[in-house]
Amino acid sequence: MTVTSRFDEGIAHLHRYVAVHGTSNPRQRDAIDGFPIGRWVNTRRSDYRRGVLPAERIAQLESEFPDWQWKTNARTSFTAGLNHLRRYVARHGTSNPRQHDVIDGFPIGTWVATRRAEYRSGQMPPGHVRQIEAEFPDWQWNIRRSGGSSTG
Repeated sequence: MTVTSRFDEGIAHLHRYVAVHGTSNPRQRDAIDGFPIGRWVNTRRSDYRRGVLPAERIAQLESEFPDWQWKTNARTSFTAGLNHLRRYVARHGTSNPRQHDVIDGFPIGTWVATRRAEYRSGQMPPGHVRQIEAEFPDWQWNIRRSGGSSTG
């Protein structure tokens, strides 16, 4: 298999990953259809940092995956999540999305659920707590959705 076809195979798997998970930023251990997509993405980021990823590949990743991040860390992820939550509020009028809600390809429901879990476990930095509470007046740290079935 050539380098080009391996890259194209990774792109195809990343598209499938996005279709399932709503983001192009998998965790290191994530796989899709048996393909180690998390490792593949981390290798592309490493190639980028080392300056060995060709410009056309950089452009392809950035154009095909709007939420693509070259560098991921807790701060960038928090800021990216806040930006998506702002767009969600503008579109839906609430900062309390359902678990599976996605906005612009970003899994906002999962991001919000993770922030709530961090808060409940005492893991969320106090500055993040203050920022969320100040910016989103309808924010709820503990939310329970009714599990009843509907008829009709």
